[in-house]
Amino acid sequence: MEAEQSLPEPRPEVDTAPPVPTTEKRLPDFEPPQASVQRIVKAALPENCQITKESKAAFSKAAGIFILYLTSCSNDFCQENKRSTISSADVIAALKELDFQDMAPPLEEFLVLMRKELADKKKQGATEPVEDVDE
Repeated sequence: MEAEQSLPEPRPEVDTAPPVPTTEKRLPDFEPPQASVQRIVKAALPENCQITKESKAAFSKAAGIFILYLTSCSNDFCQENKRSTISSADVIAALKELDFQDMAPPLEEFLVLMRKELADKKKQGATEPVEDVDE
């Protein structure tokens, strides 16, 4: 009997073509803390309503995606106005652009209250006498 000649095993084909750039952008991996999201979700639901671990993770991921989307749209408004700093007006304009105009009035009210609190703290800090700590 003649010795069987073994044929070399075929080599796997290697794709030598350069990779084709994709136009699809991958979102950065960002999720707000699940504990914070859980508090917000629980506050919006009736007391007797339960949420699963999977839904908590889904809310957290969705919140992160929404933040990234809103940030991107806010940045577009900022760049249109030839600025490099996103302002609250850009965020409000982005909310309206993304069809979340119902969220704009509560945000505007919050900003008014926040600015008032900051102004009050600033006034309070300026009127308080400085205590001598070298005693």
